[in-house]
Amino acid sequence: MAGAVLIAFCTLPAMAQAEHTWPQDVEITDPDGAGLTPEDLLERLEQAQVVVIGEIHDNPAHHAVQAALVAALDRSVGVSGIVFEMIAENDEAQVNAHRESGAPDAALVSLVDWSGWPDFSLYAPIFEAAPQARIYGGAIPRQELRSMVRKPADIGTLPIAARYGLDQPLSEEEQAAREAGQIEAHCNAIPPHVAPLLVAMQRLRDAKLADAALRSVDDADGNGITVVITGSGHADKSRAAPFMIATARPSVTVFSLGAAERAAGASKDQGIASAAFDAIAFAPSVDRPDPCAALKTR
Repeated sequence: MAGAVLIAFCTLPAMAQAEHTWPQDVEITDPDGAGLTPEDLLERLEQAQVVVIGEIHDNPAHHAVQAALVAALDRSVGVSGIVFEMIAENDEAQVNAHRESGAPDAALVSLVDWSGWPDFSLYAPIFEAAPQARIYGGAIPRQELRSMVRKPADIGTLPIAARYGLDQPLSEEEQAAREAGQIEAHCNAIPPHVAPLLVAMQRLRDAKLADAALRSVDDADGNGITVVITGSGHADKSRAAPFMIATARPSVTVFSLGAAERAAGASKDQGIASAAFDAIAFAPSVDRPDPCAALKTR
């Protein structure tokens, strides 16, 4: 891609820690497609109160980006809290007690329900990058998730519903667009009547992430940045967690870094909606089985 800059964090003194170096085959662009230098990126991140860093869950390069950014921010301005999509709010206390005890972060996986996520070793460097940061859970506790799946209408009655607009329906156009997106994301293998439930659950997940981020902001009281680690879909500032933060508290400044993959020999994937993010990290694609094959079989 013309003008793209390959970012190597070792070019910045604040980012020289060997275990959190930037993967050199990752490109960062702004929404217009222009390459960003490491100095430009870090300067933009430092101006925000909340930094949402997306990922494609099984791409190691995206996790390396997250760890490098958390380490850089912790050195420059301090990271007060890290919100993980992979951890439920009701696991926060034991996770933080574990970290405060000085026990290794690698043992955290035994304290939380990590089933369904890639290996914890991909995430461990993110925990290690800001050892003093408080951990916040952005996931829906499993019992609550089952309850909402059985009775999705109850989502609108949750204590956080009004704060994040969950008590209000989307416009017909937006609802239809999101349902179509869910059907496509599930390989056109789900019946249409399931799509509204998936949209409702996605909105709830976004609200949970936003709520955890704002709890972190409040606890920090102006000291340090909150980082949110989540799938790139939840980092969409036009409709996902950053949008929910803006809905609840417009005064909080948010920077959203999306994550995408590029095919071999390509500079970037044209399929990602660049306007949905403040910047995008393009990493090489991961060789993985066809996800649609298993879904269609089920």
